[in-house]
Amino acid sequence: MNLIDSLKKEHSRDNTMKIVNYVKAHDERLYELMNVFFGDQPILNQRASWVVGILAEETDLIRPYLHQLIDHLQSPFIQTSVKRNILRSFQFMNIPKEQYGVLADHLFSYLNDRHEAIAIKIFSMILLERIVSYHPELKIELQFSIEEQLPYSSPGFKSRGMKTLKSLHQL
Repeated sequence: MNLIDSLKKEHSRDNTMKIVNYVKAHDERLYELMNVFFGDQPILNQRASWVVGILAEETDLIRPYLHQLIDHLQSPFIQTSVKRNILRSFQFMNIPKEQYGVLADHLFSYLNDRHEAIAIKIFSMILLERIVSYHPELKIELQFSIEEQLPYSSPGFKSRGMKTLKSLHQL
């Protein structure tokens, strides 16, 4: 299988799962996948990000790229779908506590950006909830960020926001 040709072929769940299974069966292909993911071709970045997200959920293969993924969030050209898949991936990863500060800065920025996609805001809340359990001094800031947006937000944001607020009140 040629990884780049497969990514170019189509953007479908079936094709994505074929690539996931290929990378899982051939660990050495992860390097090639991550080069595409961090590369400069937006369509391929997007398609590779879906593969990365599933690999993070199902395996520990993506773990060595954790620092690069966090750094990639700073890219001014990062696509919404890539950002969403990175944040989704972080839900399944054991993030070192020394990375919490940098990550929390990104997450609060996304959560408070009124132009940010709802899915990114929701993943930000989920990850910030985990960070707050180790850094309780961020609890008030997270509560404020959620409560400020609740009256004007989507049903998905409201649902996750209420769950997060409930969890924060128990801390």
